[in-house]
Order: sequence, then structure tokens, then C-alpha cells
Amino acid sequence: MRRAKPKGWPRYMQAAKLKSGATAYYWNKPSWAAACPLPREALGEDYAIAIVKARVCNDVFDAWRRRARGLEQADGPERPAGRIGTVDWLIWVFQSSEKYRKCDAGTRANYDAGLALVANFVRKSGRRFGETALAEIAPRHADQLHERLVHGGKTGSRPTTAGHAMRAMRRAWNVAARIHPKLVPEANPFAGVEIAS
Repeated sequence: MRRAKPKGWPRYMQAAKLKSGATAYYWNKPSWAAACPLPREALGEDYAIAIVKARVCNDVFDAWRRRARGLEQADGPERPAGRIGTVDWLIWVFQSSEKYRKCDAGTRANYDAGLALVANFVRKSGRRFGETALAEIAPRHADQLHERLVHGGKTGSRPTTAGHAMRAMRRAWNVAARIHPKLVPEANPFAGVEIAS
């Protein structure tokens, strides 16, 4: 007999017993939704956080279903560009938010350009900054990123461009932290960056 899942268990969330004896949680789309681009998502071992992450996945999945059935216009990104809890995901949360949509077109364009610059910055490891987990980013990393963006232009230094990118990330972090307080660290590492003039 199948054991009943606890009340509030999100759709498509699964549990698996690890060799260590701990339980890990996953989100996996149903088999009938093979056309959906969302991959299987590891939600971690913390039950409370896994529930929040699974609900985010379900929100994205439901948006995909509505668009696939022609019930909703594509008014923003359909899914995170990266895994939940990364810079790519944070940017997606911000660009999908009401705060972002309320900005005028010029402001949104400035945000988009700055956020893309940050997300696509290639680290020494060869990985994009967008793939970085939010929990790994300390204030010194934000300072170093700002410095590299200032001096990383093909035509010399670009303090204004780097400054826009830092302000965009600071705003995106604050908005995403209010929407997902359990997934986004409260301390914003971009808040204290001394922006070059």
C-alpha cells in the first residue's frame, strides 16, 4: 500500500533515500510533459527548503502549460536560465517580478544589459558568474567582480557600465530576497560595492 504524502506536499516533488540514510528531494515533471524544457531539479535534503523550491518549479511549469495552450502571452522568461539558487535564477526571478514589469522600457533595458554583463562574466574557473550559487557570493566577490568589469572593456575602462551592472544586481537581489526569503541570503553582497565614477 502506498504511503500518503504529508499535507502540503507539492506536486511532482519526490523523495529518495540516500546511502547515508538521509532523504533527498527532487522535482520532476510528469512523463506526459516531455515537451517541457524544465529539467529534473535537485531540491536538497532540507524538507522546508525543498518545498519552497518545488513550488517555484511548479509555478514555472504551470506558466509553461498556460503558454503551450495559448492561454497566456509570453511576458517574460519561461524558466530560470540556471538552477534554483544561482545568479541566473535570481535574475530570472527579478525579471519575472511585478517590480521589474512596472519599470519603464528604458529602465528595464538598463537592468537587462547590466544583469547580462554580470551573468555572462567568465570566472577564472571558466564558469559563467551566472552559474554561481548565491550562498557562495561574499561582499569581496562583488567588489572583485566590479573591479574586473570596470577594467574588462575592449576599449579601456568602463566605470559607468560596471556601475549600472552593480546597481542592477543590487536591485535584483533585494527584490528576489523579498519574494524568496528562504532561498536568497538576506545580506546583499552588492549593497556595499563602492561604484567607480
